[in-house]
Amino acid sequence: MPLYIAGARMVHCQPVLISYHGSSLNIAVQANTGLLEFGLTACRRVLSRRLTNWWSTCGRAARNRGAASG
Repeated sequence: MPLYIAGARMVHCQPVLISYHGSSLNIAVQANTGLLEFGLTACRRVLSRRLTNWWSTCGRAARNRGAASG
């Protein structure tokens, strides 16, 4: 069953978690109309430099993909 907000059908919803003291990586998953949306929230001070660099690369790729399609 699709979800609606203010009469508009919700197409995507990126789940977000608030970080709390002692957590280094939060993973949230939400399902809507057969799609799974993933949200990752990480603490850069805790995670290694390698993972931080990888995450930055993923963010740039996602922004580039969004700019190309929109």
